[in-house]
Amino acid sequence: MEKCGRSGNEGLLLLASLISIQISHQVTADQLALLAAFFTTVGDSLALLAVESAEDPSDEGECHKNTAQA
Repeated sequence: MEKCGRSGNEGLLLLASLISIQISHQVTADQLALLAAFFTTVGDSLALLAVESAEDPSDEGECHKNTAQA
């Protein structure tokens, strides 16, 4: 079963690499650096949110209740 999961992850890695190569052929070096910084920031933010959610899953319900009441 783990092998199946790794294959899926390897497929995502391959897809990300192919997309990166295609983008790099379409933009300037400055634009590529800006895109890299942007996607790094997005990835870091997603990782932080995932860690926060994993630490206290009970907070998620409270946040949605408070948002709905506002």
